[in-house]
Amino acid sequence: MLTMPTNPTPNSSAPQSFVFNADAAHQLLGKELPGGWNIIKKIGDGSIPGEPDGTGGHFSVGYIAERKGKQGFVKVFDLGGAMREHPDDVMAALGALVNNHQYETSLLSICENAKLDRVVRVLEQNQVMLQAGSGMGFPLPFIVFEMAEQGDFRRAVARSAAIDYAWRLRIIHQVAVGLQQLHGVAIAHQDLKPSNVLVFEGAEAKLADLGRASRNDGRVAAHDGIAIAGAIAYAPPEQAYGVMAEEWRDRREGCDLYHLGCLICFAFTGTTPTQAYSALPENIKPVTWGGTWTGTYDMVYPQIAAAFAAYLDKIRPEMPDWAADQLLLVIQQLCTPEYKKRGAPEARVFENSPLGLDRFITRLDRLALAAKIRVKTA
Repeated sequence: MLTMPTNPTPNSSAPQSFVFNADAAHQLLGKELPGGWNIIKKIGDGSIPGEPDGTGGHFSVGYIAERKGKQGFVKVFDLGGAMREHPDDVMAALGALVNNHQYETSLLSICENAKLDRVVRVLEQNQVMLQAGSGMGFPLPFIVFEMAEQGDFRRAVARSAAIDYAWRLRIIHQVAVGLQQLHGVAIAHQDLKPSNVLVFEGAEAKLADLGRASRNDGRVAAHDGIAIAGAIAYAPPEQAYGVMAEEWRDRREGCDLYHLGCLICFAFTGTTPTQAYSALPENIKPVTWGGTWTGTYDMVYPQIAAAFAAYLDKIRPEMPDWAADQLLLVIQQLCTPEYKKRGAPEARVFENSPLGLDRFITRLDRLALAAKIRVKTA
């Protein structure tokens, strides 16, 4: 605990010290937040069915809160965690946290103003002051998001092996719509993975966690300067090899398309192309994936392409027979390691055009409808 002396005026009722508790973000269990939200559970131990994955995200702590019988997911920004990661430069840690908070809240405001219904809604934004000792506490910014009744996509799939193809394809179609909505307001998610897809009652899916997103409107985020903004386990191969594609559509929207293809693979096989790449021999894997390769992506591309083709062949038997050809073609176009050709070929022929996400949405919608008919007539 750090204390910073103050110089109150005589007879002032101001506190005698300004107290910073580095663990404050982890000590909100049982507290009531401004807005009437009562913290009932800290995220992480899996004891609540359907709770969001992880501990809240980058420099944040997650909780479950309740207000008037309704639950929400609380993301509390964690200055102490930022300071522990940057112990030699407290001001840099503070600056990073403030910038991350302001950046994410600005993205959420864009989504709210645009009424994006496939992005998780914010229910409350505020800050809580946690008192420590006799001094004035330190403010902790927090955001309360709507809570998904069925949890995230990964947990929903894991809970029941009986989930049919129609349900999976419906969720994937809605995720694609969510990405299109974000791209329509110049935002790329960049961290799409099963745990960031929340499933609500009625099999309604929404995208969550814009903490690693990027904007195509001139505003720069701290993570824009790194090749892999999202989870390494879901990284497109070119990013793992350190490639920073020059064009926005290749670097950011292409990453979203790759993640969408990975979600399709996960939905039917529990695996992703990235897992296939990370199993390559050590001497041609990048350091990011535990290898020793230090050459260029172009030099190793033939082996990457071969691994991707082998992966598609391997997962074919796990796809529904009637849809295997169509699904594998979608995955091939979304996840191709030739990142400058990622997307719908008919859209790619036009310079600086979108990557054809609308075309994939149409194809996924048709597959979901066909699956629904098959389930009803089975």
